[in-house]
This record gives sequence, C-alpha cells and structure tokens, in this order.
Amino acid sequence: MSMTNWQLDQILRNTADNIGDQIFFGAGRINANAAVIQAPNPPPLPTPTPSPTPVPTQNPNELFLSNIGGVGVNTGKGKAQASVSNAEPGSFIILMYDFTTEGEPYVIPTGVCEGETLRLPDPAKIGRARANEFGQASFSFNISRDMRGKNVFTQAYTLSKGTVCKKSRTRQSGTLPNP
Repeated sequence: MSMTNWQLDQILRNTADNIGDQIFFGAGRINANAAVIQAPNPPPLPTPTPSPTPVPTQNPNELFLSNIGGVGVNTGKGKAQASVSNAEPGSFIILMYDFTTEGEPYVIPTGVCEGETLRLPDPAKIGRARANEFGQASFSFNISRDMRGKNVFTQAYTLSKGTVCKKSRTRQSGTLPNP
C-alpha cells in the first residue's frame, strides 16, 4: 500500500519472464511470485528535477542596506562601513543603530518618512549620507566604546530630497568585536 504506481509498474516490469521479442510481448509475462518477493524492496523513486529557485524581486520602494563591515568591524577600532542602495538619486539617507529590537518601534520625526516607524525602539544616528546618481550611499563611522563587543542592529531611511519614503525593510545586525 505504501508503493507508488510508478514503483509497482517498475517491479512488474523488472520481474517479468522474458517470453520473446519486446516488440510483440513488451516486458514479458508477469511473474507474480517474483513481484511479491521484490515488493518489500521497491525500486527507489525517480529523483525529481529541481525547479530553479526564483530570483527574489526587489521592492522599488525599499532601501537595501548592507551589513556593517570594514576595518573597524575586524579590529574593534577605527572605522566601519555600511552602504545603502535603491535610494532616489540626491536623497539624504539616515543610518540608525540600536543594541536591541525589544520595545516600541521608533517613529521617524521629520522628512518624507515622518510618522513611519523603524524596527528599532531607541536608535541613535550613525550618520547621514547623500545618494549618488545611481541611488547608492556609503557610510563610514567610528566604532565607539559602547559599540565594541555588542550585537548592533541597523536600519536606514530617507530623510529629504526624495518624493517617496523609503526605508530598509529588514534591520541588519552584527557583533562588533571587543579589542
């Protein structure tokens, strides 16, 4: 009862007695005894051809935020970097950070995203950057003592010079080493 139709068909074909030319007799005469003996060990199911994973479509109304990286992340000293893409060219982008995501979401106070929320409860501003003609902005910032050795969550949003509020959908996180 646990076999598929395909497995049953294969057992019947594989255990059939050859009685002549396949053109006239197909796989042969069914040998029920041989089929029952092989039934506890049915042939494996064919491996399905995997369908290609669809490429996720990018939301045109979202900013894409990279993970924090750079010299500061590796050493716990100096500068770290983050970048944002998919912004409106010329728009100003604010990058915020927090050490937790627990609590009430932060409400953006000004700009084209005024009234929208971030998934961070009490964030601090890391920096502000202007998007270039390709809609990309880069941030370079110092890692302060209070950031070292902690898991930092970041999220970005547009401040001004844009016509549409865009923010990063997901917050990025990373642990900054303690030197």
